[in-house]
Amino acid sequence: SAEDISSMMSTMGVRDPAKNYNLLVNGLGTGLAPPSAEEWETFPENYLMDAGTTNYEVPTAPSMDLSSELYFPQVRNQGSEGSCAAFALTYYNFGYIEARDNGWTQAKTGNDAQLLSPAWTYNKVNGGTHEGSGYSENGRLLEQIGAATWATYPYSQTDDEGFGTEAAWRSAPSHRISSYVSVYQPDLGSLVSIIKEQLGKNRPVSFALDAYQYTPAFADGNYIMSSTEYASTAYNHGQTVVGYDDTVTDDGNVGAFKVVNSWGS
Repeated sequence: SAEDISSMMSTMGVRDPAKNYNLLVNGLGTGLAPPSAEEWETFPENYLMDAGTTNYEVPTAPSMDLSSELYFPQVRNQGSEGSCAAFALTYYNFGYIEARDNGWTQAKTGNDAQLLSPAWTYNKVNGGTHEGSGYSENGRLLEQIGAATWATYPYSQTDDEGFGTEAAWRSAPSHRISSYVSVYQPDLGSLVSIIKEQLGKNRPVSFALDAYQYTPAFADGNYIMSSTEYASTAYNHGQTVVGYDDTVTDDGNVGAFKVVNSWGS
């Protein structure tokens, strides 16, 4: 409804074409930007508002890790460029789904012909300052144009404007999504079940967090961010949930999600 969209715009904001959304953390890029005014106009077509249902198909296994599969894209580095959303959604999320659909068993070992290029979508939706992009923009491009492979359109942190060669443009239509949905402010009692259900259907889940929270959260060296270590209502960095483990405990919390970043192996 119009009220829903107004509420989301108030919470998430509207992209300022003159603003740099790429906040560097220890020299590494973030770049998650809110939707543009044009993107907000398409949200009713692409957003799924969670109704708080409890009828989720949650896997019965105590743990699951999509990143352990041969289809999961090799973990790579966005460098200082603000391409986090493109890495999270184009490269990891859809990249895994597309590799699985095509039987690409060399994605995990880094065969560029079996990986989708985050630069393909990022370079086309990174705004007037070429610094940052949003999930909806990358998703729209994946639906309308598709994604070129890394082999035909290599990623470079120093190129945020390249349009692509003929080979890349011929590659992209073969790798398109039919639709994409997002969950906005889901019922917190259902959130874990929502994510587990999608993972059980071999669908990674991309999300946002505040990357400045890494330093305090990982100070103990175990690379597990507990609820007591995360203290922020802001977000600037896109990442993707690839698994869960109900047996993990940390700081009194039980259960954890496994998340893939784009800051190196």
